[in-house]
Amino acid sequence: MAIGLFAGFGAVSLRLLWPRLEGAEGFSATPSIVIGEYLEPDEGPPQELSVIYRDLALFAEGAHDSNKNAHLKPLTSYFRIATVLLTAEIVAWVVDLAVR
Repeated sequence: MAIGLFAGFGAVSLRLLWPRLEGAEGFSATPSIVIGEYLEPDEGPPQELSVIYRDLALFAEGAHDSNKNAHLKPLTSYFRIATVLLTAEIVAWVVDLAVR
């Protein structure tokens, strides 16, 4: 039983620690977009600093929410599962040693 729990713990731990692909959805800082849309637009004068700050703050909030929902919540679930599996494995080994 302990060996099965260890295998489950290993699988969940690998999922938890495996890095995402470089192009995966999520927050990415792209200075060329800020420069192109706000500082050096094709039409009209550059945006005021207060407008830039406002839009960047709204973008950061959206990126935070997206990251939380798409990445942090699932990782938290995997971490909890791994913790339960590791605890169960330790208990199984302790019981096995106590019985001997």
